[in-house]
Amino acid sequence: MKGRFLVLLMALIGMANLKAQDLLVFGGLNNNRFCDYKRDNSQFSTFYSSLKGTNFGIGLDNVKIAKHTFLFTLRASAYNGYVYTTTRQADAVTTTGIELNKSIVGLGIYPFNFKILDNHLDFSFGVESNVLLKTNLKGYRNTVSTVDKPTISSIIDNSAKSMVNQFGMGLSGRLAYRLKIKNDLYLVPQYTFYCGLTNELKNIEANTKSYRHLIEIGLMKNIFSK
Repeated sequence: MKGRFLVLLMALIGMANLKAQDLLVFGGLNNNRFCDYKRDNSQFSTFYSSLKGTNFGIGLDNVKIAKHTFLFTLRASAYNGYVYTTTRQADAVTTTGIELNKSIVGLGIYPFNFKILDNHLDFSFGVESNVLLKTNLKGYRNTVSTVDKPTISSIIDNSAKSMVNQFGMGLSGRLAYRLKIKNDLYLVPQYTFYCGLTNELKNIEANTKSYRHLIEIGLMKNIFSK
């Protein structure tokens, strides 16, 4: 736990040392879906169900580094989902079902930024790395023998938190529109899509990843004259 807060503290200090032109504070909802890229077959199948969660964070836009313009975000997210897998072998069928709830904080770095419509419409593309803050697990694993051996059943709960990856990384794209309220203050509705590249769970039959749709609204303030 201390290591996670150290990572968070380092991210906050790093963002505090950046000289940006715009400060953004935002919050909203996310729709998470766990997934894998393996096709179902007669030996293996998966099923995933999506759930809604929440997020809030801060951002620094128009950060100048070596003549390039960056967007940085620090976002706390709580997201959920269901994971079901079935593995069929010659002598047994194993079924796993997990409801997973995760709370993370992620640092987004967007090196590719495009501003159109007189700088009102922003499109940004980059990466996000995140660290786990809290998790909750609830589920089961059953192995049914096809050769007259006893059925093996186990409960998956918070004692199995080692199944959950502590760190994650993915690609992120953001589309935002600036609505001027007054002077240098803007209302900013934004949509972000996160596509995970790392596995969410360990010691499970599927290489489970996450993708999330985030709908948020924020306030942006110009803090340095352009």
